[in-house]
Amino acid sequence: MKKIALAFLLFPLCLLAQTPSITVTPVITGLSRPIYATHCGDSRLFVVEQAGRIKVYDSAYNYLGIYLNVSNIVTQPATGGDERGLLGLAFHPNYTQNGYFYINYTRTVNGQLKSFITRYSVFASNANKADSLSALEILSFNQPYSNHNGGCLAFGPDGYLYIGTGDGGSGNDPQGNGQKLNTYLAKMLRIDVNNGTPYTVPTDNPFVGTANVNPEIWAYGLRNPWRFSFDRINGNLWIADVGQNNYEEVNVHYNGDPAGDNYGWRCFEGTNSSGLGSGTTGLSCPNYNDTHKPIYEYTHSGGECSVTGGYVYRGALYNSMFGDYLCTDYCSGKIRRLIENGDGTFTPEIIYDGDFTVSFAEDRWGELYICSATQSAILKISDGNCEPVAYITNGDTAAICAGQSVQLKALQNPALSYAWYKTGNVDVLGTTSTFDAISTGEYYVVVSTANGCSSISPNITVVEKPLPDVQINLFGSVCANESPVSLEGTPSGGSFSGSGVTGNTFDPMAVGAGAYEITYTYTEPNGCTNTASGSVTVDPLPEVNFVNLPDTVCTDVLNSEITLQAQPAGGVFSGNGIKGNILTLSSFNTTYGVTYTYTQPKGCTNTITDSIYFRLCTGVNDLLFSHTHIFPSPTTGIIFLQTTLSNLTFELFNTSGQLLISKIVSGNESLNIANQPAGLYFYRIVHQNEVKTGKIELTR
Repeated sequence: MKKIALAFLLFPLCLLAQTPSITVTPVITGLSRPIYATHCGDSRLFVVEQAGRIKVYDSAYNYLGIYLNVSNIVTQPATGGDERGLLGLAFHPNYTQNGYFYINYTRTVNGQLKSFITRYSVFASNANKADSLSALEILSFNQPYSNHNGGCLAFGPDGYLYIGTGDGGSGNDPQGNGQKLNTYLAKMLRIDVNNGTPYTVPTDNPFVGTANVNPEIWAYGLRNPWRFSFDRINGNLWIADVGQNNYEEVNVHYNGDPAGDNYGWRCFEGTNSSGLGSGTTGLSCPNYNDTHKPIYEYTHSGGECSVTGGYVYRGALYNSMFGDYLCTDYCSGKIRRLIENGDGTFTPEIIYDGDFTVSFAEDRWGELYICSATQSAILKISDGNCEPVAYITNGDTAAICAGQSVQLKALQNPALSYAWYKTGNVDVLGTTSTFDAISTGEYYVVVSTANGCSSISPNITVVEKPLPDVQINLFGSVCANESPVSLEGTPSGGSFSGSGVTGNTFDPMAVGAGAYEITYTYTEPNGCTNTASGSVTVDPLPEVNFVNLPDTVCTDVLNSEITLQAQPAGGVFSGNGIKGNILTLSSFNTTYGVTYTYTQPKGCTNTITDSIYFRLCTGVNDLLFSHTHIFPSPTTGIIFLQTTLSNLTFELFNTSGQLLISKIVSGNESLNIANQPAGLYFYRIVHQNEVKTGKIELTR
């Protein structure tokens, strides 16, 4: 557990500074006890009123309407200091796609006060209106008293939802909830709302699998973390915990440190023993050295009483506040900033001496606001020093992949202008908040305000990383009727693309015969991407046709034999009664299936199937007529009529029944139908009282 040096402030805070160095300007007025405000990823501001309304305003602070009204279900605060009501709001990180947001409120159910975490959705047809009927309860738990309800909730950089809860209220934590691990009270909870309904517990929560412990618990020993926030640059979690009688405290959990911190309440108040011990709770107090220490605490002298957490300022307009944590006290209204000294300690400084501040707010650009209960307004914080922030969020070094680019990003605000430079070059390379560097070297950005104030960022070094060696291992060719073929690329873990590609397989039947290019793309953990491509050939199937295969055979002799023929020769006939290329007709009035399979030298195989109906002939002409045949089908234009009879009438029809050809034929003869369109045709051969019909396919 990280031990943090503490900046003590055990004397009246008003002695530190008498003159505020910031100004606050009302931008939204006429509100009813605004206790929170936030954004959804765009320039709008959503204001939470404790009675149960969320109001939405545009970037110019124009009122757009009531976003959500749940005043009919929220426990209404009875007085100005009542801690019940609608207390928190958090928009899903993917709100622009899923429209989800989450609220934290209290509600009385059958006489029992409860806290609810509930998800709602915005109307798809109206971005400024939520669907009040879309409620999905995520989590609820009893509140034994009317105060210390917590209320803050926020998504962390890990995508999980964090929920701050108070100890249940009254005074001195009479139920000992701070140190209990089987209650949701006095905790920081962490849940996954992206998987499962209504949520799942992240597997790396510190108490997962521990018997008789709520697995949602991420940290414990808190009294009333009314407001907490994440640093939007480094992901550190700042928790301001309201004290009992003597001390207020601010805690930091550094991103990447182990979870499971015990902040000490009710045994400790700040760094000091509360004198309460475990009382009648039956729990043991932790060793002080095993608790998470605040980075800052102050006493109740000078009219102080209750810390209200704020944010680390990460806006781009005021360089003098950049990186400082702002917080206030509910009773004194004094706003402090905590300035990091670089050694784990922080120096406090009062920068505004105002009225009651219920909460802070942060907009899309990282600019900060005050939610004022006494003024019923939202006030924007500004600094008299107009020097903007020139900060490149990539860090000190950025890596560029060979032949590619890396995007350098400065803190963005539409009120600022940007000029990117490379050291040793006076030419301006880019004029937006981002710049795509395509070569190595030292870069910096100059950020300016409209009235001429400017700042120069520290240099960022762009270095080159080699591209990964990527190879694709492909087969040479496959047949058009083969099953999907596995694809291989190195290093493993990349992705394939191209016609016929699904996942890591290529499906010849999905694309047919031809040549196709397949690309393998691999991205290294360092972000560099390279590709390799190759071609595969899908070989066509051999064209296979039966030769002179009759539809019907009549004879008066059982076990008659028919010699089967097909093109190309060399394939295999199969079916009932077939041996080699001889079909033995052993039963009258029976249909015999004939299958021919041919494999070409390349290995591609094609199969065709047809049938012959065997019946008893009823006369001499019938017997002769059984030896009349039309072939081939399919044909490209020439068909042959083979017969031992004379004066047959040959007729050809299209699929509409239109007669196209009518001709008297005797003996063997060829007919040219190439002048007809490709497609399916039907023929009829008439001899005396016998009729033979069939079909011919004409191809090009």
